Amino acid sequence: MKLNKKAIIPLCCAALMLLSVGICEGVTAAGFAGQLHQTAAERWDSDGTVPCAQISAFFSQDSAPSPASVESLRDSINKALTTASLAPKNKDARLWYDAWSTEQGSVSVQGAKKQEMTALATAVGGEFFLAHPMKLLSGGYIRPDDLMHDRVVIDSLLAWYAFGSSDVAGMELIIDGTVYQIAGVVEPAQDRITQTAYGDKPRVYVPFAADTSDDSESYSPVTGIGCYEVVLPNPVRGFAEKTVREALGEREHMQLVVNTRRGTIARRWSTLRHLREMSVASDGIAYPWWENAARMRDLSAAQRFRTELLLLLFPVLCLLVLIWKGYRFLERFVAEKREKSKRKYRTIEKDPYSV
Repeated sequence: MKLNKKAIIPLCCAALMLLSVGICEGVTAAGFAGQLHQTAAERWDSDGTVPCAQISAFFSQDSAPSPASVESLRDSINKALTTASLAPKNKDARLWYDAWSTEQGSVSVQGAKKQEMTALATAVGGEFFLAHPMKLLSGGYIRPDDLMHDRVVIDSLLAWYAFGSSDVAGMELIIDGTVYQIAGVVEPAQDRITQTAYGDKPRVYVPFAADTSDDSESYSPVTGIGCYEVVLPNPVRGFAEKTVREALGEREHMQLVVNTRRGTIARRWSTLRHLREMSVASDGIAYPWWENAARMRDLSAAQRFRTELLLLLFPVLCLLVLIWKGYRFLERFVAEKREKSKRKYRTIEKDPYSV
C-alpha cells in the first residue's frame, strides 16, 4: 500500500499532536511526582512487597473528631489490618502511621526583635512531618514522642520577620503569651501553585497538647481535628479507603481523599466531569494549604487532559482512515490473488495437453 503524497501532511500533523500529548503527560506526571505532600505512600512503601495508600480525611467544625478519639481510630485500623492478615516483618517495624492537624487561624507572635506580629498557626499531631516533609533550613521537626510539647516549627518567612535570620533553632518564640522553643525552620516548595496556596503570611506549626482535658493547660487551643491522614497498606484496590472510612464512621461534611490516585487518568477524567462542583465549596470544610495546592494541581491536570483529548481526535481519525484504507487494500489484494488463481485454473482446464 503506497501512501499518497497528500497524506504525508496530515500524518505529520497527527504525529506532532501525539508528541504534544506525550509532552502534556510528562508535565502532569512530573507535577504530581514532585509533590511530597501527596506521595507519602510511595516513600513509606520501601520494600515494595505490599503497595500502600495515603488517605486524607477532612472535616468541618461540627463533624471533626477530637484528639482524644485518635486511639479508638487506631484500634479500629489495627483490627482491620489484623483481620486482613497484614503484619510487619518484625516486631520493631511499623506497618502504618497517621497524622492529624487543624488550622487555628491568626495568633500573636513575638521573637528576638520584640516586635509583635501575627502569623497563621497550624496545630499538628502524630507523624505530621513524616507525611509533610518540608525543606529544613535549620534545626529539626517536632515528633510525637517528644517529652515536652513546648517546641514549634516556624517557616522561613516568620523566622526573618521575628529574628532576621533562618538559623534560629533553639531560640524562644512567644505565641499568644506562651513561650515556645523553636525546633526548626522550614521552607515550603517554591513552585507557583504551592506558593499561591501557601500565601504570603508567616506560619507556625504547634503541637496538639498532650492532655486535652478542660482543666489542663493546652498549647494548642483547638477542640477538633480538621485533617486526619493515614498511610497504610493497600493490598487490593479500595482496602485502605474502606478501612479508614469504617474507622471514622458516617460523618456529615466529611471529605475522604485517596491521595495515591491523584494524577491517574480516571481521576483526571472525574475532575474534568465535575469542574463546576469543585469550583464551589459548599461542605463547610476549611482545607489546609497543601490540599488547596493539590486541588489546584488537579484542576490544571484536568484542563490539560481536556486539551490532550482534543489533540487526540485528529490522530484517532487518521488511524481510522488508515485502518479503512488498509482493509480496502487487503480486500483488493485478496480479490486479485483469487482472480489470478481462477484464471490460471481455467487455462489449465481448457487445454491440459498443450505444450
